[in-house]
Amino acid sequence: MIDGSVMSTAAKWEQAGKAVGRSVIACKRRFKILHHSRKHIQVADDRESLVTSEVQGQFELSSAVDWPQVSQATGLGMRECLELSQYDGGKASWHYDPDSFSQSMVDRMTGFIEEHYPTPTPVSYRAVSNFMWVDMNDCIRIHDMLRGKFNWTEAGYERAVALRAQGLTYREVARHLSPTLTHSSVCNALQFYLSPKIVREPISADELEEINRLADEYAGKYPVVETIDKIRTQLNLSNRRGWHSTVSRLLAARPHYQAKLSGFDYIDLANRIATGQTTTKLAAKELDVPRLALEIHVSDMNSRLFSSAWTGEETRKLLDYVQTSNSKPDYLPVESRLDEIRDLVHLRLEHNFGCDRSSYLAQRNAQTPQSLCFKSRYFHDKIDLIRNPDGGYVTYPCLHTLELWEYKMSGCRGLPAFSGAVPFPSLWCLRTSLPALLGDDTLFRESSATLESLVLRLDDYVVPMFCQHSVFTPTSHPKLLCIRLERLDRLVPEPFSTYTEVVRFVLSIGPGAPVQGIEEVPSADELLPALSLPGDHSSIQVLSIPNTELDIWQAISLIKSLPLLSDLQALFPSIGSMPDGVTMNELPEYMVSTYAPMGERFRCWRIIYYTSNIENIMLLALICPNFDYAAAPAGDRELFMAHMRDNIQADGFKQHE
Repeated sequence: MIDGSVMSTAAKWEQAGKAVGRSVIACKRRFKILHHSRKHIQVADDRESLVTSEVQGQFELSSAVDWPQVSQATGLGMRECLELSQYDGGKASWHYDPDSFSQSMVDRMTGFIEEHYPTPTPVSYRAVSNFMWVDMNDCIRIHDMLRGKFNWTEAGYERAVALRAQGLTYREVARHLSPTLTHSSVCNALQFYLSPKIVREPISADELEEINRLADEYAGKYPVVETIDKIRTQLNLSNRRGWHSTVSRLLAARPHYQAKLSGFDYIDLANRIATGQTTTKLAAKELDVPRLALEIHVSDMNSRLFSSAWTGEETRKLLDYVQTSNSKPDYLPVESRLDEIRDLVHLRLEHNFGCDRSSYLAQRNAQTPQSLCFKSRYFHDKIDLIRNPDGGYVTYPCLHTLELWEYKMSGCRGLPAFSGAVPFPSLWCLRTSLPALLGDDTLFRESSATLESLVLRLDDYVVPMFCQHSVFTPTSHPKLLCIRLERLDRLVPEPFSTYTEVVRFVLSIGPGAPVQGIEEVPSADELLPALSLPGDHSSIQVLSIPNTELDIWQAISLIKSLPLLSDLQALFPSIGSMPDGVTMNELPEYMVSTYAPMGERFRCWRIIYYTSNIENIMLLALICPNFDYAAAPAGDRELFMAHMRDNIQADGFKQHE
C-alpha cells in the first residue's frame, strides 16, 4: 500500500507533473483519489456487503428491519449500518400532495437529520432513506422542498400553467407544488416561462460571402479585434447566431494570419496556459491573431496532455515517482536528515572520544578556538567552561542545535525550555560546527540563500536567534564598553508587556573608527543621557550591528569590556541598588538566587559581555538564566561562581557606591 504522507510531504509535485506529463493539480488530485481508494474502499466494500446481507435477510423474513439488531449482528454502530446498507427492496414512494402530505413523516425525517447530521455535517440521504424506508430520491426531493428549494422542470412549468388556467391564484398554485414555495416565486417563474423567446437567425449565404470579402480586404490592415468589430458593424451581424465564431474562423483562414501561426509551438502555449503563465486571450493579443485560431489547437493539446481521463501508463508513472521520491524540497536538508545527523553525531563522538566524557573534554581542549565543538544531546546539559591548558580562552560548546530544530519542527511558539547551554547558536556556528563534526560539508553544499531561509522561517519562533553575536573595533587594545542588548519583543510574557521596546546598540568607549559595513545610528547625545553612564562621553560612539556574518573569533580577540553596575542599573531599573549586606563578590550569586525564578522575564533578553581577558567570553546567567543554578551539583555551582568572580576581580569591577 502506498503511503499518502510520503507524497504530501516529500514529493516535488512540479517534478511529478513533468515526469507524468500532467499539471501539478491533476497529479495531486489523482494521487489523493488513488490513495483513498486503495486504503478505504476495500474495507468499505466488506462492511457494505455484511450490513446489506443482514438487512436483506431481516426484511425478507418479517418485511421490516430492526436496526439495533442489525448493529448488534454486524458489530457496527447503528448510524454506520444505516449509511452502509444498499438494500432497497420494498421501499415506499413519497410524493408531495397538499391534501395527503403527512406532517408526522416530515417531523420524523427532520428529527433524524437534526440529531445525526447537524449543520454543517453533510446529510447522508442513504441513511435517511434506510431510516424512513422510503426511496432515496424522494427523500432528497422532499428535504429540498422543506428547505425552500424547488427544481423548476418542464413538467413543473406545465402543471403551474394548467393550475393557473383553472383559475387558481399564485398562492394556491404554490401550495400545490411545494410546502415552502411562495406565490412570488411562482409568479416570477411563470412570467419567465411564458415570455416570448428571442430567436436569432443563422448567418445567410449572402452574409457569408460578404464576410469573406471584407476579411480579405481588412486582414492585416487593422488589429484583429478592430477588424472583427468593423465586419460586425458593417454587416449588422449582432443579431445573427454565432456571428463572432464565424467571423473569427474565416479571418483565421486568411494567408496573413496563417503566416503568423506557421511554426507556432502550440504545445508550449498549452503548457504555459496549464501552469497559469498566460491565457489564449493574452496570447492572441500578443500575436494579433483571432483568438479562435489558438483555442482550437490549445483545446486539442489540453485534451491530449491534460485530459481528465488518466491512462494506466500515466497512473503507473505517478505512483512510481511517489514511491521513489525521498527528498523534501520544502525543507532544509538539515531538517530532512535530522535522525541521520543525530546518529552520525553519536557515532562520531563515540569514535573520536569514546564514551568517557573526560577523554572527550581533553580532546576538545586541544583544539583551536576556530573549531567550535558541537554539544550533542547525548552528553549532560550543564554549561561547560572549557579552558585550554595555557588558560588562553573560555568557550561554550555549540549549543543544542538538534534540540532547537526538533523544537521548531514541533510547531511550538516561544522560547524552548532548554536546561543546558544558552539556545542562541549563531548562523556562523551552524556553518562551521556541523560540517566539522560530520567530517564533510554535505549538509551545507547549497547556496547561502538556503540557510538564510532558515533564519526567515524561524523568525516567528525566536526572532534574533541566528543573528551574529559579534561586535568589534579595528583597534587591538582599546578600553571598551561593548554591550549588545537584544529584545525578543514578540516573546515577552503578558505580565511584562511594558518591556516591549527593541534595543540593539553597541557603545564603544575609546579610540577607533566605525568598522566597515557598520552604519551609524542616533548620536551619543540622543542615547547616552537615558543610560546614565558615568564619566566623559566625548569619545563615545554609538554604532549599530549590521546583519552580516562577522568573524566571532576575531571579535573575541579584539574586545575588552568593563561593564559597571551603574550601567546595569540603568538598563534594568527593576534591579535597584545594591542590597544591604551583599558585597560585589556575592552579587552574582545573590542575583542568580533572587531572579532565577523570573526566568520567563529575563529569558526575553540577551546581553553578551566580552570580558577583559581578551579571549574569554562570558554570558551573564542573571540576564539569561538558562544555567539551572538550583538544580546544578555543588561543584558546578562553585565553578560557575568562581569564574564570574575571577572576571569581575580581573576587570577591577568595584562595588558601586
